[in-house]
Amino acid sequence: MPKSMREKRRYIKFVVDSDKRFDDEDVRHSLWGAMLSFIGENGAARTNLWLSNWDEKSNTGVLRCSIIAVDEVIVCMKLVTEIQEERVNFIVKGVSGTLKSLETC
Repeated sequence: MPKSMREKRRYIKFVVDSDKRFDDEDVRHSLWGAMLSFIGENGAARTNLWLSNWDEKSNTGVLRCSIIAVDEVIVCMKLVTEIQEERVNFIVKGVSGTLKSLETC
């Protein structure tokens, strides 16, 4: 498919504020759980959510999603309050159309 016909994506850089370190599987499961309970299976499928980068040492990551679903994804991130019975807070550092521009955030 030509690049002009592909669905546009956005990248969301975030930090999980917690004393405990989590692996990517824990973060992915908690995000998908919040999305399924908030917007349902159909809405979650439309977001095209993907955890593309995760740094376990600093608890930072980058999510890739559809351009029309950025607001829904950010709301779902804020709905996650626990990962493995540990209180957490998702802090959004930046939203961009390219990964390169997120490096400065």
